Amino acid sequence: MHLILQRLLNHAKTTTGRAQLVAVGAACFWGSWGFWMNISHGWRIALMVGLTQGTLNFVTNLIGTHILEFFFFRFSTQPWVQAPLAFFGTYSITLSVIFAAHLAVGTPELFLTLAPSISVSMVLTVIYIGGVIKLKIERKADTAEGSPAEEPTP
Repeated sequence: MHLILQRLLNHAKTTTGRAQLVAVGAACFWGSWGFWMNISHGWRIALMVGLTQGTLNFVTNLIGTHILEFFFFRFSTQPWVQAPLAFFGTYSITLSVIFAAHLAVGTPELFLTLAPSISVSMVLTVIYIGGVIKLKIERKADTAEGSPAEEPTP
């Protein structure tokens, strides 16, 4: 048991490991939230909504960072362009998928199910973008001083 715990802790020290742990946590938390917000419509509907919400949160947490960094680094080198492009580009994709999936399964309490999750996600995204900008600025300063250049990947 100790060996398994040690491996999990070591895995959590990697970017992939952290992304996976956050994705599992988000799936459990927001899937449960979706279930409880829709339980008044019957357990089958609530279960379907909870599974949909949990799955969507798992997937968007795993790939959302990659989408965000694609938009951030691909189209501009100016932070004042990169930040809004990364934010709105990421959310145009993820929210389209999230709303389409919930409409497809017939989520009765769409607003109550999605608003908290999306609100928290947007705040965390702004913080993450701020961190990427800060890291980019620090790396640019290091490069100017003679340190080897490297793309920022928090």
